Amino acid sequence: MKSITIGRSSDCDIVLTYDKISRIHANVSLVEGQYIYQDVSRNGSNISGQIIMNQKMIVAPGTTILLANKTPLPWDRVYALLPLSGNKVNKEDTLVQSNQQPNYQQSIPQYNINQQRISNEGIGFGLGLLAFLIPLAGWIMYFVWKDETPKRAGQAGLIGTISFILGILSLL
Repeated sequence: MKSITIGRSSDCDIVLTYDKISRIHANVSLVEGQYIYQDVSRNGSNISGQIIMNQKMIVAPGTTILLANKTPLPWDRVYALLPLSGNKVNKEDTLVQSNQQPNYQQSIPQYNINQQRISNEGIGFGLGLLAFLIPLAGWIMYFVWKDETPKRAGQAGLIGTISFILGILSLL
């Protein structure tokens, strides 16, 4: 199996300069005459209108692949590094007719990226609310209990202060 890397890093086989492309954005392998495209980025790739992140797909030569949804995969450089047959690239192998959909299969289950972002935002909001309410409750309890039960008030103040510090550290 032959494989090449694509990204911004100078260590990649194909170096692209667009700043949204990850240092190592993708791998392209040639296995038994088929190109396998694997996105390993944070920004994803767009394969014929379908956005993928951290997935592997079999793609037809010449399939429209946009890295970070902007920069097209330079197939000419891929063909130069990973020729389909011997040292030559067959023109028949590199052409994808415009009226046909590219022949690729997904090997990793698809998930809805938008749903995942929404659920993560909900978790972030909930944790942010807790990071605000727990110290506030601890400090309120401190001031309520400081005259009646100083030991309990000290514990409540300590819990408030510790949770405040943990909340600040979680932002870093």
